[in-house]
Amino acid sequence: MGYDPRIVAEPTILVHGPWMWALVGVLLLASFLLARKRPDWGLAAVVAVTPLYQMRGEILGLPTTFLELTFGAVILGILARWPREKPRRTPYDLWIALFVAASLTAALVSPDVREGLGLWRAFILEPVVFFYAVTAVFKRRDARPLLAGGMAAIGVAAVWTLALLADGRGFTYDDRLLGPYQTANYFALLLVPLILLTVFWPRREWLIPRAIAAGGGLLMLLLSNSRGGLLALLAGVLVTIPFLGRRFRLALAAVLIGALAAATAVFGPRLIEHSEDQVVSARPVVWREAGNAIAARVLFPVGPGQFQDFFRDRVSGNEDETLYIAPQAHNAHNFVLVAWTEWGLVTLAALLGIIGTMVLTIVRRGGYWMVVPSAMLAAVVVHGMVDTSVFKNDLAILFWLIVAFTVVLPKVRTRRLA
Repeated sequence: MGYDPRIVAEPTILVHGPWMWALVGVLLLASFLLARKRPDWGLAAVVAVTPLYQMRGEILGLPTTFLELTFGAVILGILARWPREKPRRTPYDLWIALFVAASLTAALVSPDVREGLGLWRAFILEPVVFFYAVTAVFKRRDARPLLAGGMAAIGVAAVWTLALLADGRGFTYDDRLLGPYQTANYFALLLVPLILLTVFWPRREWLIPRAIAAGGGLLMLLLSNSRGGLLALLAGVLVTIPFLGRRFRLALAAVLIGALAAATAVFGPRLIEHSEDQVVSARPVVWREAGNAIAARVLFPVGPGQFQDFFRDRVSGNEDETLYIAPQAHNAHNFVLVAWTEWGLVTLAALLGIIGTMVLTIVRRGGYWMVVPSAMLAAVVVHGMVDTSVFKNDLAILFWLIVAFTVVLPKVRTRRLA
């Protein structure tokens, strides 16, 4: 999270001009028609374009992203099928109602209501609608399209990364791979849940595409030098152990030992060098100021999108913190602190209620299919200790996809993969 003026600019694509908007319009029409005909693949397309929230523009003066527009086109296509696709009741409904209402209240009482409502729409409302769309569409459908969407998202990120590298961009000054993001850690936040989805999908299908996607994703993760990402990946892998039979456990142990040895030999010096920069020392400063914000106003500390301004005001007398930390202190860099400082105490309580219900649902359902949401949730929570793994356009979609997996994946009696 440390800042250096030599870091490359955020690789955002701005949509402008009639030809570019015409191309976007054609893609959105295709998304609508796909969702109208095959809603399962329409929702898979939303997952696939999660990295494209960095493709941005304005409609009637309102900022939007290609991810958001694709989501809207797909939801319209699904609504056109009403009443064939109706949301089901889930164990999360009461917590979700509280989560949505409390976060909306936080946006309305924010110092910048317009920005607060915009973030609420992108981080809260649309991902929750996505969750209910998935539960409606996949009531009786195979969930394989969602696996395909996850693999495609890795592919989209890889293609964009290659395009940036061909243009001489894509790395920070200290040689960390950014991909289509402004920091390497943001890139890792996207990659890790998708890698786990691809690797631990229980059925033995699409093995070659899955191997290519997982291998490419893992290579990009290692090149990002994100220690938080590597810890999250390790947490996700370890959580799968209770779901694995003896043969799979031995194979997993061998793979982990081999991967650890290879990664240490190839990437160890870079990770050690990276550990000496300002990333480690910056976070405690950010967490300190988040704690100060909470102490000053417990219920609604700063408001959505307002943390960086609050941080700058607090450290204005410290030249080093103002110069090196404030430019990257977009949020509190911890999903609990982000929820509390920006969205309020009640929103945090609701989010923790949702996560707790996920754990209980996984335990109650049992069965080897729960290996997928278990691994992905563990990664999101562990990585969320040092970065915001929930409140971001693409990551919010992935988080609610994990929640949906606990509802729509098949119920089986067998707990372990043989």
